[in-house]
Amino acid sequence: MKIHKIYLRNLNSLRTTVTLDFDAPPLSYSGLFAITGDTGAGKTTLLDAVTLALYGKTSREHQGEVMSNGATDAVAEVEFDNESGRYLARWQQRRRKNGDPLPDRSCSKWENGHFVPQTTGIKKTAEYVEAVLGMSYEQFKRTVLLAQGEFAAFLNPAVTGNKKKEDLRAEVLERITGTAVYSQLSIAAYERAKVEREALEQLQEKQRGLLTTDSDTLDRERARRGV
Repeated sequence: MKIHKIYLRNLNSLRTTVTLDFDAPPLSYSGLFAITGDTGAGKTTLLDAVTLALYGKTSREHQGEVMSNGATDAVAEVEFDNESGRYLARWQQRRRKNGDPLPDRSCSKWENGHFVPQTTGIKKTAEYVEAVLGMSYEQFKRTVLLAQGEFAAFLNPAVTGNKKKEDLRAEVLERITGTAVYSQLSIAAYERAKVEREALEQLQEKQRGLLTTDSDTLDRERARRGV
């Protein structure tokens, strides 16, 4: 997965419109960059925009109101691509007259020179985006967006004694690195070896039966001849 552009409006402390285009200078010239700033400047909000657009949730441990104070609407969009194509995931929220938030989601795919809507609605979009990415929210959060203090646990989950996290890490790393096919080949090789081993054991058992029969026949022949 590669993120090409992040767009947000009225999220948390960023009471404005922000666009980060990674395909345009100066970001396109940088293979590595840092998000820095004072506390409350909106560093985590940029990550919130990513997870909101992709999963409808923020990157923080505690989910809460994300719309900027005084705003009547908020938007988060992420343009990304992977082996299945280029997509635009969008999360938006407006405030009802009674003050309650009303969120919505959608996802479009790049086809014939423009983005074509593929799904709308919170539930359908959630299922669609997760299928496209091949990762759940928890998998994405614990690999692509590691929360503070969880990096060491991801590198070595055995330290925490959490077998579930260890299995999760292996599964996600396979998807990220594209090595899942080797696990499939390993399983297929194991199953094939099991079948061949059982066939060999059957042949060996049959051979032992033949040897026993030949030995009995020879003994009877010797007894008949008085040898």
